[in-house]
Amino acid sequence: MRNIVQLHLNRMFRSVFFLAVVLLTLGCFLGFSLIGIESVGVTFVSYIIKFDYYAYFEVVLTVIAFCTAVYFFRQESMLEVICFYPKVKVLWGKMLATLGGSLSLCVIPAAFVLIHAAMEQTELSFTVAALLYAVIRWALIILAAQSTAFLAAYLIRSPAVYALSLAACVLFTYLNDTILTWLFDFDETGEKLSNFFSMQQPFMTGVDVEYVGARLDLFLWSKVLYVALFAAVVFALIWLLCGRHKKLPAALLAALLLAQAGSISAWFMLYPRHYAYE
Repeated sequence: MRNIVQLHLNRMFRSVFFLAVVLLTLGCFLGFSLIGIESVGVTFVSYIIKFDYYAYFEVVLTVIAFCTAVYFFRQESMLEVICFYPKVKVLWGKMLATLGGSLSLCVIPAAFVLIHAAMEQTELSFTVAALLYAVIRWALIILAAQSTAFLAAYLIRSPAVYALSLAACVLFTYLNDTILTWLFDFDETGEKLSNFFSMQQPFMTGVDVEYVGARLDLFLWSKVLYVALFAAVVFALIWLLCGRHKKLPAALLAALLLAQAGSISAWFMLYPRHYAYE
């Protein structure tokens, strides 16, 4: 497995496609920074509050992450087949390599935080918390979008699978709010489901009056847990679908689904309560 992951990582980092992905992501991020934020002239309390305004760029990141996963998942694996590697190891190797390579894009928000921390001379604890927060935000988007892309690319062998990036873009971002709140008559259930599926900052339209820094609370970590378990479920499901032996992957999938149910339950329990005006 280690050799397969290394092989696909080398292919990925040497490919023109991934170079284009990096340049596109960086270009869009800088373009949004200059056109969407700096040109407006808004003064932010801290740079982490400024980072939250990049939520609109994260819609683009979701599409980029999804298409990147589909592209590398669909690459030929003739060398691995000739070497008689099991199909599940070949697929897992591609998936792990693609996730690992794509998560390197988190260098961009990390650089954003470090540059602003040096400019504003913030304390070490504040900077570390901001760094973790920014990297986690992007990592969640990449992990959710690419896990979905892997499963979609396995089930749909046609290039039409790229079109599903638009559905992922709506599901995993604030764009789902209009659909879900409309389906549930704009009540609290629709809002919860919107924040559950969205990998972005929750309550984007709200005003945070308590914190000027990164909020690394249990609510965020519960989302990290259930997104990581979602990725693990996709890996186990692909193993079940393409493997010769069904008992072990089926047992693993069942255990992961139970863990996933527990993590989702924890997220809903930690969901902030609405302010009561009465």
